[in-house]
This record gives sequence, structure tokens and C-alpha cells, in this order.
Amino acid sequence: MRRASALGRLAVSAALLAAAAAAEAAIQTVTIGDLFDGGTVNLAPGDTLEVRLAASASGCAWGHAFGDAAVLKPESGAPPASPAPSAFRYKAVTTGSASLGLACLKAADPQAPPGGLFRVLVVVKDSALPRGLILEEPDNGSDIFLAQGEVLQVRLPSNPSTGYTWMIAGNAPSVLRPAGEAKFDPPAKPLPGAPGTQTFEFRVIGGGGVFLDLVYRRPSEKDAPPARRWGVFVAAAAVGP
Repeated sequence: MRRASALGRLAVSAALLAAAAAAEAAIQTVTIGDLFDGGTVNLAPGDTLEVRLAASASGCAWGHAFGDAAVLKPESGAPPASPAPSAFRYKAVTTGSASLGLACLKAADPQAPPGGLFRVLVVVKDSALPRGLILEEPDNGSDIFLAQGEVLQVRLPSNPSTGYTWMIAGNAPSVLRPAGEAKFDPPAKPLPGAPGTQTFEFRVIGGGGVFLDLVYRRPSEKDAPPARRWGVFVAAAAVGP
């Protein structure tokens, strides 16, 4: 009985250690840069947010401007007088949301208007799981903010019976990787001439910025102007341990 009891304790201890290791592994560092200005970042408690901003040509230096330390606690940042590229780190402390702002100020005249301002909305939830985002025709021209590991779907009206189809004209596969060929779904009511829906799916595999450009044309008329064009700018946050 003692041996069985000891083995049981060992099994429980191993399970607890595995759970702790899994929880620790789930904590991530999300890295964003200048392109994420105006975006929203999703974190879980314990995650780290790293903001990397390029040096300013005007000679000002980036510094923390505003935030809510109860939700997002500052951990480190570049010296206030340094004009070099700046990196700021914050720890997600508890659930909630907070606006985070960084301002670029001149040490010689701190009362002067900022030479730059960087702002993001940080949302801390119990579980910041990768999400899926669906874009449609009205989203044309939008700025989209995603994170590594998330999935983007683009659904556009299409009518292959006319010979036209949507094609990818611009993308950066190092940021947005297409998940195979586009899929076509016929209209719910098969009326003559009714358009269906063409769906593209992409997975965010790296941080950076990309203009996703889709064109609607006949494949045999590659040199002709497209009948329609659809595009968005995607800013992607890098995610790592």
C-alpha cells in the first residue's frame, strides 16, 4: 500500500509539474512596432508586450507618455535622452483594457509639442487565444491589426460564369501565408447570374506590415486593367516566448 501511495504521489507531482510547465510555456512576448500605431493588442495575464520604435529624424527621444500600470506594468524602456531606436517592455498584470501611449520629446525642450506619438489599445483577457478575422467587400481600404498565429479570411462576391475570378496581386508571404487555393461557394439560391463567394485564407506567420492586394479579372487578360480591386494594410505583431 505504501508503494502504491508513493507512486500515486509521484504521479500527482509529475502532473502538477507538467501543468506548471505548460502554463509557463503559454506565457508569450508580443512585439509590435511603428506600424501598429492606432491598433489593438490582445494579451493574457503574464504576457509581455514589447514596443520597438524607430529613431526619430528630428532628434527627439521616445518615452512613456501614459498608460494604466494596474493593467500593464512598465518593466523597462530606453533612456529618455536617447535618440536611438527604442524598446519598451510591459507586463500584463491583470485582466482589463488600457490605452498605452509613447511620446517623442526633445530633452532640451520637454515642453515643446511631441515630435511623434504612438498609441495602442491593450486588452488583457484570461485567455488571449489566436483568433480568426473575416473581411468582406466593405472592408476595402482598411488598416487591419493581427498577431502571429492568427488567421485572416477574405470573402468577396465572385461569378466564375463570367470568366472573372479574384487573384492575389500583392502580398508578403513571410507575413501572410496563403492556406492553399481560394475556395468558391455558389449562391444560396442558384438564380441565373447570381454571384457566389470566393474565400481566401491566410495565416499570420511573422511580424511586419503588408499591403494585401486582390484583383478581379479574367486569367487570360493578365495585362488588362482589373474589373475590380480590393486591398487592406495588415500590421502583424510578432509572438514568441
